[in-house]
Amino acid sequence: MTNVLSKFRAMGVPLNDLIRRSTVNPAREIHRPELGTLSVGKEADVAVLEELHGKFGYIDCGYAKMNADVQIVARITIRAGRILYDPSGLTMTEWRKRGRNTSRLLRKAVPIRQPPTIFRVTERFNSK
Repeated sequence: MTNVLSKFRAMGVPLNDLIRRSTVNPAREIHRPELGTLSVGKEADVAVLEELHGKFGYIDCGYAKMNADVQIVARITIRAGRILYDPSGLTMTEWRKRGRNTSRLLRKAVPIRQPPTIFRVTERFNSK
């Protein structure tokens, strides 16, 4: 999904337009208006994206290449208020702050599991 968003962003589509076209519009098309938006008191389904700037390349199904200066990367995915994807550990405690037993557990290659964090939308906000 982020690869497709990156391609359209590289072609000049504004980010807020891409977000609407990849969230609200598809939910409307499949007749699921409860999806694609954030509402007070509802379970939060959120993709935290980052727009990177640099030199990137994209290919299409015809094996043509497009050079670009922008890329969209998924940083965190939250589904029903629970963190499902966090490859960089942005929501996790820094390992040195986890406590004394952290290094002992790491030597034994035992994964440290953090209790799931639950997010709920608590107030309305307006996006511009």
